[in-house]
Amino acid sequence: MIQKVIFTAFSLLLSTSLLFPAASKSSFTPYYGKTYSQPEQVLAMYPNPDVEFDTPAFNKDEESFTTQEEMEAFLNELDQESTLAEMKIIGKSIEGRDIPMLVFQKGSDTENKPTVWIQAQIHGDEPAAGEAALVMAQMLTKEYGEELLEKINVVIVPRVNPDGMYRFQRYAENGLDGNRDHMKLELPEVRAVHKAMNAYYPEVVIQLHEYSVYDSDFDHIGDEGALKYHDVMVLSGRNLNTPKQLKEYADGDDGFIQSTSNQLAKFGYSDRSYYYAIGVNGEKPLISEGKGLLRTGRNIYGVQPSFSFLVESRGIGIGRESFKRRVHGQIVSQTSLLNHTAENASKVAQMVSQSREDITEKGKNTNDDDKIVVESKRKVYKDKSLTVVDIAKGETKEIPVDYKSSEDSIPLLERERPRAYIMPPGNDEVVEKLQNLGVEVKQLIKPLNVDVESYTVSDQVKSSIAYEGHYRNWVKTEINEKKIHFPTGSYLFDMAQPRANLIALALEPEADDSYVTFNFIPAELDEEISVYRLMEELPSSLNCVTVE
Repeated sequence: MIQKVIFTAFSLLLSTSLLFPAASKSSFTPYYGKTYSQPEQVLAMYPNPDVEFDTPAFNKDEESFTTQEEMEAFLNELDQESTLAEMKIIGKSIEGRDIPMLVFQKGSDTENKPTVWIQAQIHGDEPAAGEAALVMAQMLTKEYGEELLEKINVVIVPRVNPDGMYRFQRYAENGLDGNRDHMKLELPEVRAVHKAMNAYYPEVVIQLHEYSVYDSDFDHIGDEGALKYHDVMVLSGRNLNTPKQLKEYADGDDGFIQSTSNQLAKFGYSDRSYYYAIGVNGEKPLISEGKGLLRTGRNIYGVQPSFSFLVESRGIGIGRESFKRRVHGQIVSQTSLLNHTAENASKVAQMVSQSREDITEKGKNTNDDDKIVVESKRKVYKDKSLTVVDIAKGETKEIPVDYKSSEDSIPLLERERPRAYIMPPGNDEVVEKLQNLGVEVKQLIKPLNVDVESYTVSDQVKSSIAYEGHYRNWVKTEINEKKIHFPTGSYLFDMAQPRANLIALALEPEADDSYVTFNFIPAELDEEISVYRLMEELPSSLNCVTVE
């Protein structure tokens, strides 16, 4: 998933034709791309399984993948032929392509069943992820769905980024990365997904991706370099504000990921937790487990909170090579996660419900040593072992690596959970973003004078390089107590709600993906930031309404 690409502000202002020169008819084939060919000795390590799929990409030659029109026709047919499926269009891409969603439910007691949300192809160059979502949708209209849907509901969004898939590129039409936009919400595709998800508030979220087979950080290994090895990499949410009981069960011996690993092994597929390479220290690669940043879907869904999982198959850059194997590895992973949810439906629903209730209750109390982790750093382990593919020999090889662990991240800055955050009028953009994430926002209909904690910027570093279209603003703040007059129209974010941890990471200035960091809330050295922490009980004089 991770690609080492930096966008400058200038490049983001360029026209689409300049940003994506491959988009001309003469220079690319829609829905298909290949940048690396594995030699025969490597391909022999990844034989296709003896299974058959009946989705569009498997009913055509190997010169492209499922088109938008083919996908929509396929989903429409499932909708029309099955009483278990209902198709909806949740939004449109930048270029106006539909984003379809299929809802699978059975019986009249759907509200009492946990819901699993599956989404794929937020990156357009990850075709096995999108095709696996279509295979799963088809499976759910048949006998598998008849049985599974007795215990759970399933929602599938098979292609979040239709423009990127058309061009067979990672990014959306405007060059932004959808899986770095879950806090900024600048892409209509990502806004549509969150808005639709709010209606279901799923207990389990599964995001389907593919990862790059080739990485230059392994070029020095063996006679001809090395490639990444594992068929599937799975990872749960890693943000430290994800409820502890959800993290422990997701990764535990009897939990989701272990059962998925066991199932993959039965089919002869290799797996491990998701990582990416970030450099070489001498001869030793440095690899990193997926970070805990809320800009990525896996983490923001975990903090909402839900059980949240990333499923990555080995496939970016290799076109149709081992395509059936990649799709099947995705299906084995999905069915394991779905089956585990169904087999433990009451437990899963209870754990998520309790976590949401706990967060809400914590928000009603103050000064109880209940901390939000605002900043953290990953722990580095030296001389870990990683399995890779020796290209020249066509066999696996164990190599030493230094490993950055997100699971064992260390808190650097923690702050007591406030009773609420308050912002003066004029912060409509921030309000709109948080509402799109499912946060309840209130607005004062009478002025309020109240003691709060304020932030003053004590240190500041502004990036000289644009990231996702923003020159990020990293600040340090000092907190002071003062009485503030908030006029009518000021916004109040009550922390007595399930998504309170998300609110805190959006509004605490030092957080990596805060709205200060990305300049949606202005912050300058020695100046006060227009976000305030209410640390006492909500005042009796509070008079407000919920913002619709």
